[in-house]
Amino acid sequence: MDSPLSLFGDTNPGGADKLNVVHAQFKKSEPFTFALFDGFTSLRVLTYSVSIPMTVRMLDRFDTVECVFGYEGIINDFSQILACQKVLSENLITAVKGLDDEKKQRIVAKIAEGKASFRVVKDAIAHAKIYLLENGEHRRVIVGSANLSDRAFSGKQAETLIVFDDDEQAWEHYQGEYEAVRQGSTTEVSLDNLKREEVAFEEIPVLKEAE
Repeated sequence: MDSPLSLFGDTNPGGADKLNVVHAQFKKSEPFTFALFDGFTSLRVLTYSVSIPMTVRMLDRFDTVECVFGYEGIINDFSQILACQKVLSENLITAVKGLDDEKKQRIVAKIAEGKASFRVVKDAIAHAKIYLLENGEHRRVIVGSANLSDRAFSGKQAETLIVFDDDEQAWEHYQGEYEAVRQGSTTEVSLDNLKREEVAFEEIPVLKEAE
């Protein structure tokens, strides 16, 4: 039997593997609170845009954090990759330096122990928002429209989040999407030296990767 025709033309356009339809069942809806992140020790997040304060907040909340940032715009241009990574590195360093001593020490120790890493997507746009949370016993997937930013989680703008708890199929699917984007990301943003105000040009991750 032939496939039904689509009102929008081709039913399998090029790059369709980048756009998936997940069929799910509605259970309930509730107002967002940060309790959604409670009880988990590990966070991996793919976010299109980001606010540095929210990133630092997640660093303080979880034992291990990995963030893949989808740069706003197509960054095929080599100079755009360099500029994006340099600004991101400097902003994160500034944010951590501004924390109180106890919190700063925890975050600096986490970075030094390799428990926090940051990557920036190159050669494409990653617009999906995927949050993968684990604690050794349970897994939670959060997807939707909310970026890793203060504004997105403030409740002041229309956003939606969908949660899958201990759902093996959802976990495998979204972890697969996350890893597919991560494999196309740059080497991680360096935060080795938090005492400097700037990141040296030659220390930008994409240059280290080229070496």
